[in-house]
Amino acid sequence: MPDASGERSANEEQRLIRKAAFSSDTQAFDSLVAPYVGRLRGYLRGLAGNASDADDMAQTALTKAWTELHTFDARGRFAAWLFRIAHREFLQSLRARRRYAKAMSSLAVEPHTPQATSGDGAAAQIDVNALLATLDEDSRAAIILSRAMGFTHPEIATALDKPLGTVKSLISRATRQMVEASGHD
Repeated sequence: MPDASGERSANEEQRLIRKAAFSSDTQAFDSLVAPYVGRLRGYLRGLAGNASDADDMAQTALTKAWTELHTFDARGRFAAWLFRIAHREFLQSLRARRRYAKAMSSLAVEPHTPQATSGDGAAAQIDVNALLATLDEDSRAAIILSRAMGFTHPEIATALDKPLGTVKSLISRATRQMVEASGHD
């Protein structure tokens, strides 16, 4: 139980950790993390700059804390352990966003003819996300794995659980559809 200042004693925290970790008591876990959830979300919002992404990361961090609670070393502070998990989630999200941005830029369709220019002379930009949206899920997955992630056709076949010939067809058809949708032949 928290004291008058709102702080929980170390003994109470350890009791909640044991109860949550070894008895799978979700109420104990909720009580354990409740004092930290607001600060955790605030921390991640400060890092991510986006409330929605931060809330997703916080939820993932809390889920990981629940599943990994049995690994917590009671010599350290629970809050520090929880925030370390949250920080790792932020770093993973950051890496994923960078990979996604790199993937999207590498998927740009190379036109065979000069692009139209706007009034200021800047080349018209191809909206890769819009082009990808024209593809079915399997084709979209295959083209991203191939062009953006650098997977080989056999690796894509394994990842998508599809025959190699199907993967080759998906990539060929997706490339053709994206070129046609971009208006460049």
